[in-house]
Order: sequence, then structure tokens, then C-alpha cells
Amino acid sequence: MRSQRRSAARRFPACRHRKKRVCPQFDASAWNGLFAPKDAPKPVIDRLADALANALDDENVRNRLIQLGCEIPDRSKRGPQALGALVTSEIARWTPIIKAASIKVE
Repeated sequence: MRSQRRSAARRFPACRHRKKRVCPQFDASAWNGLFAPKDAPKPVIDRLADALANALDDENVRNRLIQLGCEIPDRSKRGPQALGALVTSEIARWTPIIKAASIKVE
């Protein structure tokens, strides 16, 4: 799930204008994922993925998450493979920025 840009812009209208002036190419979003240990058995991963997909398809859960500003991807764009692709792309995207800024874990 990702946060909706519309929702963030509505809650923080000044940020929208600052972004255009200060750093127009900046684009970041928050997302959530469910992770398991690296060596978790595939049947366990499949069962967790199915349970999460079913929960996200539940009307009450879905409506509440949307109310909170979440954007829930279609079923075809979620699951272990989609999350893995997202993590890989985020690492590739942010690693050069982190290195250039000499950011260290404390």
C-alpha cells in the first residue's frame, strides 16, 4: 500500500508549493509491506500472502485504509513478487542519494 498523493497534498497544502519551488524533481511516498524471515517455507509465504490479500479485499478493511489515506494496489500488483520488485526498485533509487549525502546508520 502506498499513501495517496492527493491525500497528502490536501493535508499539507504548503508542502505542495514548496516542492515546486525548492526541489521539483523530489518525489517520495510511504509504503507498507509484510515481511517474513528469508528462509520461511513457500507454503507459509503463500498462506500469509493469501490472508493479506483477502484482508485487503474486505470492504471494511479497504474502506478504513482508504479513509486513512492509503492507496491499495490491485490484487495483480501485490504479493511477494510485487513487494520484492518494489523493495529492489526503492534500494536502487535511494542508495545513490544516501551515499552522496554520506548518511550513516547510528
